[in-house]
Amino acid sequence: MIPFIKKHLAAFLFLIVFFALGIPALNQLLMYTPDCARYLAWSNALAQWKGFLDIAAAEPTRYVIHAPLYPLLLVPAAWIAPMSIAGAKITTLLLSLVALWLFYRWIEQTNGNRRAAWLAMAALAFHPLFFIFSTQVLSEIPFVVCLIAFFLFAKDIQESASEHWKEYIFVAVIVAGIFLREVGLSLMLAATVFFFWKKQYQRALLIFLVSLLAYLIWFVRNEIIVAGIENPPLKNSTIFFSHMYTSTAAPFAMELWERLLGNVRVYWHYLVQLVFMPDIRTDSIGVLDLSHSMIKFGQLAARILEYPLFILSIGLCGYGARTLYRKSKDTILLFIFLCVYSIPILFYPINDIRFLFPLLILLFYAGAIGTAELFQIASRTISRSLVTASLSALCFLSFLPNICWDIDYLYNSWHDTYDTESFVQTIS
Repeated sequence: MIPFIKKHLAAFLFLIVFFALGIPALNQLLMYTPDCARYLAWSNALAQWKGFLDIAAAEPTRYVIHAPLYPLLLVPAAWIAPMSIAGAKITTLLLSLVALWLFYRWIEQTNGNRRAAWLAMAALAFHPLFFIFSTQVLSEIPFVVCLIAFFLFAKDIQESASEHWKEYIFVAVIVAGIFLREVGLSLMLAATVFFFWKKQYQRALLIFLVSLLAYLIWFVRNEIIVAGIENPPLKNSTIFFSHMYTSTAAPFAMELWERLLGNVRVYWHYLVQLVFMPDIRTDSIGVLDLSHSMIKFGQLAARILEYPLFILSIGLCGYGARTLYRKSKDTILLFIFLCVYSIPILFYPINDIRFLFPLLILLFYAGAIGTAELFQIASRTISRSLVTASLSALCFLSFLPNICWDIDYLYNSWHDTYDTESFVQTIS
């Protein structure tokens, strides 16, 4: 244990620093309404052994419109402090440490470079989306834990076929992903397609049938039994098939086409700035004070660097994907997951930057592998110190908009802790 800690001491120290920086954001601010409040209500009901009961609604209901696992993860915090926003945020912040550690190990196992893994982990940690989801009552972070564990165990069970316990954990990770977000079904489909492609038919069927059975049990409970009794106005099973872009008289194929066009436009706008500068120019999340000089400086940097940073992110991720294709066994699985995951979010009637968060993890992974590979190539022909200095300067410029966002978010979060009313008036 001690040699292991010494080996990864820098990573452990960084996780401690990240947790400390997250403490100012453990305030009463909830980013999404009513999602965050529902999670709190369900976890509190579960802690009181009342089952899934939304006591925050006008009429308490047992229908669960979100995936059910995240409220269960919040139950220990609800036992200690019922309906505590800070307690739920601490739970999510701790899960973010798990996500960062798994991300670090994923990159380290892929290229064997602990320094590159540490730097990639730090870059991801201070990405605005990761930072804010780590300090909110939302299921994005635990789903990312499952996503990274999914790829780690997929690699493990291919390399150690005789260790069946890893296969069982792999299936459990997929089921957990499904119960954290409905789009977690993409994990099941990606794994099934991948192992069929590898001609491991028994494993593919095990993954598919066990995951599907678990999902169907919950579906029957929620969408058939409870929904049949309570008849909620909004159901998961009807959202996808509703007409939101066209009239009800229009063919559903036309509805799907309009959704696809709309989502492609919206997500393309997000993707252009997803890696290096999300949200600083528009403040779509609503947690910044746009009058602060730090944000004005970050917005100026974002305007100047927008297209160079977009080209840089695409280039690094593309080169990383090429490197992974040559060196790693899980590249095909990454590609399959990317395709399977993209289909539902492109045809879903609602678009949200939250839906791109899992893709951000894959972009950071590929980008980190590409950067590390280019660093090794450059170091063979140019002075290593010069390459290191140049790369450091480039990283600083690239992440400058994100750094400005982080500083302003921390300042506002600390301000909110002591003067919530003034803070809400400021960002409004």
